[in-house]
Amino acid sequence: MTGVLFGRRALFLGGIVRAARPADRSGDRPTRVRNEAVDVLGQRTLLQRAVPGLMHAFIFWGFLVLFPTIVMAMIGAVDVHATLPWLGHQGWYMLLVDVFVLLVLAGVATAVVIRAVVRPRRFEGSHRGEAYVILGLIAAVVLTLLSGMRR
Repeated sequence: MTGVLFGRRALFLGGIVRAARPADRSGDRPTRVRNEAVDVLGQRTLLQRAVPGLMHAFIFWGFLVLFPTIVMAMIGAVDVHATLPWLGHQGWYMLLVDVFVLLVLAGVATAVVIRAVVRPRRFEGSHRGEAYVILGLIAAVVLTLLSGMRR
């Protein structure tokens, strides 16, 4: 039954994608690159609200910075003495990891407080249970990295 539901949904979404017209993205490449850097990497839109914006930026940037550590942890699961060449032996990167682990945890804690205590109107009707699961999983990954990097 699950396979049938998955197949129906996949066909429906595939039909929507096939019905879409291609976008012309050939013009003004420097502006598009700048917008991508400022809006996506710089989190400009989210930072219009200071606390939620910083919370989201901490989590977003944390995972960008911590991604190599996640790769190192996967490599370490196969061979305890192996790591990423060069980066795995850099003290400054391990310090950066510790800083961003704390920032991500601060972001997760802030997100929980915003959802559970502040409860802004924009979250009415949202999937609060799923949000807590996702925040818990983010915290678990980050805490695993923090405790797993000490040998």
